[in-house]
Amino acid sequence: MTSESSGVAILYIGVSDIVHDHINARLRVVTSHRVSSADDFLALAEDFPLGKFQIAIAGPQLNDISTIEIAQSIRGAQPDLPLYFCHHSRDGGFDRKDFVKNGFEDAFILPFDDSVLAQSLESAAASALKQPSYRRVRVVDIVPGEPMGFDIYILLPMNGRYVRYSAAGNLLDENRVAKLRNHEVKSVHVPVEHMQEFYKYTANRLRKLANDAESMSETERREKQREAIRAIVSNILSTNESVDYATGRQILEDAGEIVKAYVSAQSNLYAQLLEVLGDSEGTYSHLSNVSTFAALFSLASGIGKPEELALAGLFHDLGMSELPYELQIKPPSQLTPEERAIYYTHPEKSVNLLKSKKVVLSPTLQTIILQHHERLDGKGFPEGLAHEKIRPESQLLAIADEFGELTHSEIGHPGLPAEAALKVLAERGGFNGAILMSLMKVFRHDESELAKTGS
Repeated sequence: MTSESSGVAILYIGVSDIVHDHINARLRVVTSHRVSSADDFLALAEDFPLGKFQIAIAGPQLNDISTIEIAQSIRGAQPDLPLYFCHHSRDGGFDRKDFVKNGFEDAFILPFDDSVLAQSLESAAASALKQPSYRRVRVVDIVPGEPMGFDIYILLPMNGRYVRYSAAGNLLDENRVAKLRNHEVKSVHVPVEHMQEFYKYTANRLRKLANDAESMSETERREKQREAIRAIVSNILSTNESVDYATGRQILEDAGEIVKAYVSAQSNLYAQLLEVLGDSEGTYSHLSNVSTFAALFSLASGIGKPEELALAGLFHDLGMSELPYELQIKPPSQLTPEERAIYYTHPEKSVNLLKSKKVVLSPTLQTIILQHHERLDGKGFPEGLAHEKIRPESQLLAIADEFGELTHSEIGHPGLPAEAALKVLAERGGFNGAILMSLMKVFRHDESELAKTGS
């Protein structure tokens, strides 16, 4: 979150120290009130201070009062107060659908939901304080010479401030758009209040190009894709005990619908790969990107089934949610031997979590997930497998995972170009050289040549 979201007053109810400190570190909280007991909450509810708080955050740590009761009490006292559930684990119970149905704006588990929590709180704070709030849009959706009814802003990496690049009504010429692309700027920002104009602009442009009322901008497609992935993950992370094989089949079908987009355009691999590079907005972008890379790398190399690799990419890190919060946020290189042993269990926990939701995984898909941290030199985990004991599909997912990390970009830290990332992986060792060479060829070809390769 940026300094432009400062000055907010927050009501914390039954939240953990981790959640409290996490949010306070991201918002400049002017006023906060923390309710930590049932008696304190009942006293607050009896004489609720209307208008004192701009945001309310509830957690599961209020004994004798359920989270749903908290929501109903807040909604009865101040219906328009943005109210969110947030906790750092699933131990206190988590069911996003149920929370939203019973009065919460949304529900978050940290650190999985860090980026979407940040966006929600930033919007709520900006709205309350009458300050601007922005949404990322893809540069690929901005076309030179087209009139635009929305402002475009650039986020400065050094101080986190937004600077207007183009005003509503202006035409961006070829040079200004090319400047963004030449500097590998994948995304710019549009004020929230201008987003409807942005969607109208992209819809009109796409209809002209495709004569298709269902055409969707890259920005909107990726937003919907991330939300769909989040919905699936939230369903898997739910502690609702009412689970049967129909639930598992639905999860697998929903995931299958998402991955279809990755494998439906074989003749455009190069463009698809380049478009995904550097796009990063937290856990769901990572899962989406690894899933996309795994599927497209499968198409490019001829290894495995693209749909299966894409599913493995979506599911490979779900077991991280089962680890203690402190281990999830700690760099792997800084883990103690005891912590590392726990961290090494997350591939198995991913598979077990899916099984607990009655998701029927093929033996190959299970193996791909279990082996995605194994390395040919035997220095991987959890089993320390080497060479032929590791499935080629597992190597492909491992490459997609590491490739996503290396090309990932954030404020002040641009990601590596594609070919440079693959060279880094080759230098590290532990990866199949023939697979890496086949992928390097993808980024050395132009689109017309690659179209022949992918078709």
